[in-house]
Amino acid sequence: MDKIEKKDRANLLDKHLTGIGLPTYGRSTIIRKDMKASPATVQGWLAGTLPSDLMTTLNFCDKYGICPWYWATGVIQYELKDRHSYKSISKYIRNFEQENNACLNDDQYDEIFDLMYRNFDDGKLFITRLKSFLKK
Repeated sequence: MDKIEKKDRANLLDKHLTGIGLPTYGRSTIIRKDMKASPATVQGWLAGTLPSDLMTTLNFCDKYGICPWYWATGVIQYELKDRHSYKSISKYIRNFEQENNACLNDDQYDEIFDLMYRNFDDGKLFITRLKSFLKK
């Protein structure tokens, strides 16, 4: 199994971090604080360099819900479903409610959450389309 190019790894990581709701602006600061890493180290990761320490790699993957194999090779070996992904989905839905002055009932919230848990991108597309139904 081969490693992917740095630029491809950077794009892959950017897409993943955006997908879990980590904002582009301020992203490196958030990661730096979460991982207790130097700014240069975090910039290297975001530019496609893998951490040199295995435990740092595993901690990063656990924190941000990315498969280490996927980060290194672009091929998913297993899927991480942890509290961060649950938290990101909940935060995304609650932000949607606030921004659109909407109040989802429990069943609606559960349906959207389940969809986003199965496929975050499909869930984002669904919730974007839902906006037109909420307009008066």
